[in-house]
Amino acid sequence: MPATQQRVAIDNRYEGPFVIYRNGFYYMFVSATDCCNFELTGYDVFAGRSRSPFGPFVDREGDTFVEPRVGGEVVLAQNGNQFVGVGHNAVITDDSGQDYIVYHGIDQRNPEIIERSGIPINRRSLMMDRLDYIDGFPVARAGAGPSNTSQPAPVTRGAVDDEFNRSTGIGASFTQMGGKWIIYDPVGTNRGVVRQNWAGTTSAMLISDGSTTANYRAEGDLRLNTLGTTTPRRYGLITSYIDRNNYIAAYLQPNAAGTGGSLVTNIRANGVNSFKTTALPANFKHRDFHNLAVTLRGNQVTFELTESRLEDPIEIQVRQLPLPTQQGVALGAGRVGFATQNVSADFDNLSAAQLFTPVTRRVPNQAQGALNERYTDEFNGGLDPENNWQYVPGRVPAEPSQEQANPQPDNPFQERPGYYRQRTDNRELTRANPPPDRLAHILAQDAPAGDFTVTVKLDFPLPEEDGFFFFQQAGVFIYENDDKYVRLDHVAIFNTRQIEFAKEKPSPAEGDRRATTPAAVRWHGARQSRADNVAPHRRQDEPHDRGADLHGLQQRRRRAIRPWWGVDVRGDQQRRRQPDGEPQDRYLRLRWS
Repeated sequence: MPATQQRVAIDNRYEGPFVIYRNGFYYMFVSATDCCNFELTGYDVFAGRSRSPFGPFVDREGDTFVEPRVGGEVVLAQNGNQFVGVGHNAVITDDSGQDYIVYHGIDQRNPEIIERSGIPINRRSLMMDRLDYIDGFPVARAGAGPSNTSQPAPVTRGAVDDEFNRSTGIGASFTQMGGKWIIYDPVGTNRGVVRQNWAGTTSAMLISDGSTTANYRAEGDLRLNTLGTTTPRRYGLITSYIDRNNYIAAYLQPNAAGTGGSLVTNIRANGVNSFKTTALPANFKHRDFHNLAVTLRGNQVTFELTESRLEDPIEIQVRQLPLPTQQGVALGAGRVGFATQNVSADFDNLSAAQLFTPVTRRVPNQAQGALNERYTDEFNGGLDPENNWQYVPGRVPAEPSQEQANPQPDNPFQERPGYYRQRTDNRELTRANPPPDRLAHILAQDAPAGDFTVTVKLDFPLPEEDGFFFFQQAGVFIYENDDKYVRLDHVAIFNTRQIEFAKEKPSPAEGDRRATTPAAVRWHGARQSRADNVAPHRRQDEPHDRGADLHGLQQRRRRAIRPWWGVDVRGDQQRRRQPDGEPQDRYLRLRWS
């Protein structure tokens, strides 16, 4: 990596970054897992924040995106409706200031498009949902995830809204106060701008007749046309206008060459000005269009200058309005418009709308039911016979004498009462069925009827740092057979340590996929989450019915299913070696609770 570059995330985990600036933080949105695996797609969106665009980006636990146990807050994930693979996002802001996450998803009921060649490709639909910031981190619909019903639309028109797409006439909805205000439409396309066409020595205003509410967001696009011969040279946005003695202003003030300069704001109350000036970049080009926005919430006013309404601001000022008892007038609700002084300038896309109301609480988590003692086992010295534990036929662990190395104890409970211990080895479950001598060991019990939650305590000490480890994993499964299960486990994926939810469904030969689908795809899929740094113990909760839905494929309750814990190792990729080349054994210890 060149010295001029800064790593902001570990490899083998994230893609599709999108960075925005909000409330003093840079937020980086990234997507993880496979984007395009039809109804088994496990794409999700994660986010972290930083005071610097160069990172480190951290989640609410303080974990970064560059650690093996990679950080990241879940912004958007599958929620059990028909949409899966929700990710690869951008963020847009409506006229009220509300953010929305724009992303693609796959409807599992119709996941593919068949090309003329007969080869299916993923049908990825464009989707959009409200983005909330709760306790400092973004989350889609307060944690409810992707919507599949009608939602409140983004605000695209407010009390004032004018794109000036006409060839003549400012119109009756504005009041001109000095200057020469015209519609400038040089090519006759009715895609004009409003121009103050005089660079005289006095100020000029164009003020709307419509007024905002007390809390609002107002914005407009603006660029310099001609510099006047005297100073100050300014052009900008006027809000909260009551009269010439009471308003809020945000000006761009170029230098004599039409570059650089300053952002100048003014809170004018009872004829008294209160200016604040911050520098613009030396290469700022005033003759290019930029967006200037003013947001007022309560007594705080935020001024934000961006390029083309992009999410990385060029300059921001945050100021407090004087109280009405101090100034004698309440600056808040009022008219909006444009202003110039000693320049000619162009303006466009003026809008002012009532400010959005933020959502501050997450939707509640799904409630768990009461503990079912019939299916609870603490593993205190053995397997409870009432729980009907048994190894799946053909998947009984070998005798210690038959193990190649590091045999597990004769009694899997003797080393640590209260836990069942099982050694991972080079055995297989995922995808193609392995030969008999490579079958993964499966200890199972019959599942209860209806919906249920499985809670386990897992000790699976994957290496914290250094070295590549290929898909060692252990966790909890809902298992019907080798080709029909869901699982939630702790997994090493190259140099990362993650939590993975995965689903496998029958192959085409078993009649559970469309004939148009090639046999090599679309019958195993996964989605990743973070793995806590507080190893070795991790609590894993997964509602059965919701767990199946999360990956877009309902379990068939009419068939027997079994929750199991054990080993899922992927064939020849099972080479667990430290940098010194020595194999490392990893163990699984679980306790139902």
